[in-house]
Amino acid sequence: KNSVLALRMAESRVAFWDIEARMDLLTARSTGEAFLAASPGEKYLMFFPSGGSVNLDLQEYNGKSFSLEWVSLSTANWGPKSILDGGTSVRINTPDHDSWIAILKGI
Repeated sequence: KNSVLALRMAESRVAFWDIEARMDLLTARSTGEAFLAASPGEKYLMFFPSGGSVNLDLQEYNGKSFSLEWVSLSTANWGPKSILDGGTSVRINTPDHDSWIAILKGI
């Protein structure tokens, strides 16, 4: 039940039909660690089944900032928020080792 609610929370920020699989933008990723769908430069959704840490390629977006929000799949609660700068490959670390969705949007 919480997973479905968490997905609805994520969809309230990024419409699923506006993004497509873009695993090519992730590096330093173990098999099955994270999955990415995106509209590059605009919006990104990353799913981490069991926590983790990956690099997201934002090199083409020098001078652009992105909001990062987390939603927990197990509790359906919002997690931490932060701002990331484009222009480099950015390290994305989950808040803990639980299942999380990361939501990035250009601002």
